[in-house]
Amino acid sequence: MKATIFTTVTMCALPLALQAGPLDSWTSRSSGTTNKLVGVTYDNGTFVAVGLPGTILSSTNGINWSSRNSGTTNGVGGVVYAGGKWVATGGSNGILTSADLVMWTQQNDGNTNTVLRIGYGSGTFVAVGNLGTIVTSTNATNWVTRASGTTNPLAKANYANGIFVVTGQGGVILTSADGTSWTSRTSGTTNNLSGGMAFGNGLFVVTGDNVPNPAPPILTSLDGVTWANQTAAANHELSAITYGNGMFVAVGSQGGVQTSPDGTNWTARSSGDSGHQFYGVAYGNGTFVAVGDNGTILQSGDTRLRLVQPAVSVGSFAFTITNGVGQRSRIQASTNLTAWVDILTNNTTPASLPLEDTNAASFPRRSYRAVVP
Repeated sequence: MKATIFTTVTMCALPLALQAGPLDSWTSRSSGTTNKLVGVTYDNGTFVAVGLPGTILSSTNGINWSSRNSGTTNGVGGVVYAGGKWVATGGSNGILTSADLVMWTQQNDGNTNTVLRIGYGSGTFVAVGNLGTIVTSTNATNWVTRASGTTNPLAKANYANGIFVVTGQGGVILTSADGTSWTSRTSGTTNNLSGGMAFGNGLFVVTGDNVPNPAPPILTSLDGVTWANQTAAANHELSAITYGNGMFVAVGSQGGVQTSPDGTNWTARSSGDSGHQFYGVAYGNGTFVAVGDNGTILQSGDTRLRLVQPAVSVGSFAFTITNGVGQRSRIQASTNLTAWVDILTNNTTPASLPLEDTNAASFPRRSYRAVVP
């Protein structure tokens, strides 16, 4: 009997039993700075963290970080990658651009107010900031100021599902189909929505701080127009949120981490660092990376669903399923890598689960894979 492991993700060796799931197992990484880090993103195979004053760091794996010369001492608040370039908010003229993260060029956004965050979608960059500022550009060089209809500071811009969504202080939510004309939406909260926004599995999720209501807002919407309030798992500020590998992950004050597979049901996690506030979180290459005060960077364990520890014994084939972020999964087998049959439906969510195929000896060759329903 010859057995073959087949999986759509990378193989590696792990212990047969994990002591904690990857979202309860965070590792501190050396950033090389004590500057405050206020945002992080993952794109083009690279994590990029930004902060004060003029701080830009990059890493391809979330472990080893390199400092980049932004050319400014102004705070860098947000960064996106689109059109073959990195575009960040910051600098004396409001915008920084780079093709390689090494050389940065200041661009004039044509606005005297500070821009804080930036998003991209449908061929348009949207940067937002103080006094309701919204500026847009199709090339990150020439910028146009747009009327937002508010003087509240705006803190986040995102594009998904065919619509731009902007959030800000005082519960402000604005939407636009084209980045030009903006409409105010009812959020149902007066708390500052200066935290984060993510889109995943067809759902927008917005987070914020816990003032004046001590319960931090978590708002969800299918279309960016109508919003529903959800209950957080703990009463600490949620400064940022991202979506990856089927899971929303929000971070905030007191090292708080909360996760949800659906935006509705939330679980408090342990980051192991209650002494810092986190202002940014991103998902890339199987892990979540959070950044915050004093140059703090934490990285989660690997969240990918994998088959590991293959072992052939007399008449059977055994391996372990690492359950990533707690996905329910199906284990399938095939003799030709074309037709697959379920041999196990895993409805539990431990960090790891051993499995033995006692029918393996009945086949001259059998391949295995794990899939999420």
